[in-house]
Amino acid sequence: MEAVEAEIAERPLGKAHIGGGIRKTRVASTKRTEGKSGGYRIWYLHFVPDDFYLLFLLDKHDAPDLTKEQEKVLAAEARRSFRDKGVKR
Repeated sequence: MEAVEAEIAERPLGKAHIGGGIRKTRVASTKRTEGKSGGYRIWYLHFVPDDFYLLFLLDKHDAPDLTKEQEKVLAAEARRSFRDKGVKR
């Protein structure tokens, strides 16, 4: 988990913004030599300045990437959830 925290702290905007405040990035596994391509995919909520909420962490060896449609559903649910709770981002 330290590698995940370090990656997000170093690059809080990640590699991509998928909507609803959700960002995604990759992090290398500390147990493998393939770098980020053999590591983990991470989806997280990012709020300014320093609030982060981990949503998914998938081992790239065990699970495929989320589809664009799955990411759209995830973003819509994040927006709905925060709107329902009255949270302003």
